[in-house]
Amino acid sequence: MPITLTETFNEESTAAFDFTFTDEDGDAVTPDTFKWSLTDAYAKNIINTRTNIAETPASTITVLLTGDDFALTANANTDRLLTVEWTFISTLGNGLPMKEEYLFTVSNLKHIS
Repeated sequence: MPITLTETFNEESTAAFDFTFTDEDGDAVTPDTFKWSLTDAYAKNIINTRTNIAETPASTITVLLTGDDFALTANANTDRLLTVEWTFISTLGNGLPMKEEYLFTVSNLKHIS
């Protein structure tokens, strides 16, 4: 089940999503790999060719969504999913996979066409 964000984002706007990582003991870790995808929430159509976008591993990773990532094709608010996947090393093993989805709403601005 996705994590539902309470903040909404305006159509054709910009938002930064910051990710930090911890192991099973709550200690900070740097992931070995990190990738993300952006889809509409229900049909799972890829938005703006944003699929499996790899980021350089770091202790904090920022996913920046802008303009076309928040473009709407209908005159209504639309839900989107930001899916992130990463692997990390801990005392439990190497290459441990993690995945998470974040559900958010893009607000339709009446005067954007």
